[in-house]
Amino acid sequence: HRLHCLTPGGARSARVSLMMAAPCSAVPSLAGGRAASFAIAVAISVAFTVGAPADSDEYRDIVHHYCHMEGDWGPLPPRPEGATGLRQAQVFIRHGARTLSSDQFCWEGGDDPKNGNFSCSLNYLDNSIDATNKALTPFFRVSYMASHSGMWGSCYVGQLVESGFEMERANGRRLREAYVDREKLLPAALAQIGSADFERDFFLRSTDIPRTKQSSMALFAGMYPGEPAAEVPYIPLRSMDKSRENMLVNSKICPAVKPSTATFFQKMPVALLTEMHEICTTWNPNLPSMVEPEDCFWWLGHLVDCLMSRMCPNVPFSSHNSSVPEAFLSDEAALTKRVWKTIDEAQNQWFHAMVEAGASSALISDILDAAEAALALPSKVAVAPKKFLLYSGHDTGPMLPLYAAFNLRPEAPFWPSFASMLVLELWDTKDGVVARWISNGKVVDGPKPFAEFRQQASALVAKGSQCEVSAETLETEAMSEFTNLPSRTSASFPANIVTVSSGVAAAGILVAIGVFVGRRSRRCCSSRPFSLAADEEEP
Repeated sequence: HRLHCLTPGGARSARVSLMMAAPCSAVPSLAGGRAASFAIAVAISVAFTVGAPADSDEYRDIVHHYCHMEGDWGPLPPRPEGATGLRQAQVFIRHGARTLSSDQFCWEGGDDPKNGNFSCSLNYLDNSIDATNKALTPFFRVSYMASHSGMWGSCYVGQLVESGFEMERANGRRLREAYVDREKLLPAALAQIGSADFERDFFLRSTDIPRTKQSSMALFAGMYPGEPAAEVPYIPLRSMDKSRENMLVNSKICPAVKPSTATFFQKMPVALLTEMHEICTTWNPNLPSMVEPEDCFWWLGHLVDCLMSRMCPNVPFSSHNSSVPEAFLSDEAALTKRVWKTIDEAQNQWFHAMVEAGASSALISDILDAAEAALALPSKVAVAPKKFLLYSGHDTGPMLPLYAAFNLRPEAPFWPSFASMLVLELWDTKDGVVARWISNGKVVDGPKPFAEFRQQASALVAKGSQCEVSAETLETEAMSEFTNLPSRTSASFPANIVTVSSGVAAAGILVAIGVFVGRRSRRCCSSRPFSLAADEEEP
């Protein structure tokens, strides 16, 4: 099973195997001090085998999946059987294809501009206006000075690229087909309504990041091309300070995020911890041999970004696969699939843990309030009913939090593609209102009675009460997990355990845990800000 990508032209008949890329930089070796510092981790192999290539089929077409090579999810499903009308559509998107989202270390030689660069032409025009929308300045186009950006070439870090813009415009066209042309939920043209009507029926929201704001603009341009008219001189797009953004897992909104994350890594199966540790210490010489699991976790997400920003044919990077170390491409891309499988499983588990900790409750509360308002149901917050709501964000929020909270993506790969789109629809039927979830053009949950959706969402909102649990309480609970160490860890053994005496096996487990999670008892949190994740650049 080969990993495939498409030619930049997108022709399905022109599939090119990743294995055909030109040879690149050599695999880093564990030499000198690095080998000595890594030696302690070798004791882990006394208890179990590590480093086996991923043998699952879920990641064989991961480039095609992640890069969203089709660029269009297809038409939205028709109305549910028995439905008489549509009340509301809440739409959640990940931004479209973009450049590498961080200038952190990828691999040896990965930051050398001789090995490739990004080339972008999509941009903004900015000006200033007063309270009456009168222009105070001409338009300005900001561009990054050569060699003074965190990115090689003409792009800035995490910039939306042309193909990503078109992905979101395609999403907008599909929404127009369904909600303007077919269901008549929304007006055919903004010229038919005024600003007050727009504010009544529409709510557009984005994280305060250029690529997500531009993605929301592209989507809305697909819904209403050529607009706005004089009656709606501009389209209101809401955002908020990053410190208060609830689409993302945010420790400033939910203080329990940090200690809950520490608990998560302490409870993570030793085999998965070991796999993460081996990849991190092999491929990132900047990480210590006793790297903390959180730091390894975040870097593995970045490593996937390093790989995909080069492998995606629809991201303008030259020279694509030939800039990727040969080790990631050889042997049917076994290492690439192994990295993907490891971080995808770990990240999916982490988002489920964050949902349980209450980290997504604020977002789900907003969603539930909007749905209840559409049905004129009493809500804790006075919310005006809207027909169409857009939440433009990242894979790390709102997509992965909602996947985890509502179990919308139960099978791997869990990581959302570029321009992934979730829709929560509320339909009238003769038996009452029903809710339906659509993901990338397919029904993934429902239709089910709104009361059932409301009960599920309310239970998730209630988890927010756990956000104020003290760090000391959660860390004490986490450490208590290790009071009966052999029985707890023996349940984590994989099937291919090396047969050894119980004393040696226990010693191997102690080394594994000591190497990778021991420092948790002294420090609850990584230095990485927890409102960020794999898809977010650092401030």
